[in-house]
Parts: sequence; structure tokens; C-alpha cells
Amino acid sequence: MDKIWEEKAVGELVAMLHPAGDVLEIHFTSGIAAKLIQELRPKSHTIIEPDQALAKRAASDPKATVIQKPWQEGLHQLGTFDAILLGRDLRDVQCSVSKEHHGLATMALGKEKQLHQLIEKQLPELSQIKYSDEDLEAFCLQMEQGHRKDLPRFLHQLKQKGQITEAQYEKVHAAHRLPKEASAPIPVRIDQSSDLIFKVLSVCLDKHMRKGSRFVCFLNESNYENPSFFDGVITNPFVNYQEKWIKAASSAGAEEAVLAMVVEKQG
Repeated sequence: MDKIWEEKAVGELVAMLHPAGDVLEIHFTSGIAAKLIQELRPKSHTIIEPDQALAKRAASDPKATVIQKPWQEGLHQLGTFDAILLGRDLRDVQCSVSKEHHGLATMALGKEKQLHQLIEKQLPELSQIKYSDEDLEAFCLQMEQGHRKDLPRFLHQLKQKGQITEAQYEKVHAAHRLPKEASAPIPVRIDQSSDLIFKVLSVCLDKHMRKGSRFVCFLNESNYENPSFFDGVITNPFVNYQEKWIKAASSAGAEEAVLAMVVEKQG
């Protein structure tokens, strides 16, 4: 792992977090994020780290409260926060990004299932949400940035499930000049890391994030075709979801990139 590149990448992630007020860090990893967060002097800084050696390192900073437990147990005893960072080993993320390249096309390697079937099975209560014109337009603008080709399929799924009306469907297609297409199987792959991130985020959104709170972490791949993230987070009207490529030069001068996400709770 190139230390210079790692420091720059983690620095960008912390900047996306806006770590003020009460900050929670889940997994200490390299310790770079914790150091940067402390430099910004938040009101409180809590770290959940199950590994004994890493927890000991984290506890060396007297301004941080360290909980040496698995994230599920650690979160259970905590309240709400203004900023939450899920730490991930960049060596794993960097390896995955290198293999997957940059884009949604590579996700076609996964198992094909109907997106709406997965949503109805895993997240039945969210599949009933009705979206306003404002929510729908915000979602479309976000999808336009790098994911335009997938937008017609997603809109068709929303119309089929009754989450948007025929009038909304027609209005959006006209406004964004989108082609109309029938529903089709969407390539889906939910790897272990994506599933873990969704589990942690779901618990945090439900019980540990205030209105305006942010949650950030590095990704192995985009979540736009992950059915859990699509209906539970990306199209949730009470959540603002964004993905960003963080690019930084290594010590050798080569530019490397890693994908990160930022989720802001809006209601």
C-alpha cells in the first residue's frame, strides 16, 4: 500500500464527511482517518474497533472514546451522531477497483434477477413508497451523472411497482429525453462487502443518524445496481446518496482512484 496515496485518499473521504459535532468511526484500520478527525476537534469522537491491538492504538488518543466490540454490539449501546465513517482496509478496496475497472458494465458478471422481485422480498415496506415530482427529479439528475443508460430501466421498475404514476413517468421521459423500454432483468451482484456496508448503513440511518448527519466509506464498486441500495437508499426520499471517484497521485507519481460514497439523512 502506497502511504502517500492512502493519506490523500483518506483525507478526501474525511473531507466528504464534514466531521463536526459528534463523530463515530467504525473500524480504526490504519488510523489515518482518526488522526484527521481529531485535528478538526469534533465535540466527541467515538471509535468502534473489535481488534484488540487496533483498539489499543486507537485508545492512545485520550480525546477518543474506544469501544472494543464488534460493530453490531458497539452500536447497540450508542446514541445518535452528526457524522459516521465506516473504515475499510484500502488494500482490499484498491485491489477490487483494479480488477473491476471503473463502471457499471462490469457488473454484468453477476447473477441476473428481476430487481423488483428482490426488493419485494428483502425490503417490502420500502417498495410501497410513493415518490413526489421533486424526489423523482432529484433522483434523475443524480442518475444522469454517469448512469444515464440505466435510468429508463429504473423508471420502468418504479412505474410497475406503482411508486410513480404514468403521468410522472411520461413527464420525466420528456424532460430528460429518455428512450422508453420494457422491463428487463438487471445484472445484479451483491458481494460480501456491499452487503456489509448496507447492513451497517441501515442500522445507522434507523437509530444513529440525526437529520443532516453524514455517513461515508470507500466502495469496491458502484451501488447503483445493487437492489438493496437502489430502493433502500438511492431512491429513498429521506436520503441523499452520492458516489465520487477520489483520485490521488502515488509516491511514484502515478494517479490511482478509489470510489467512495456519502449518504446524508434528510428526514
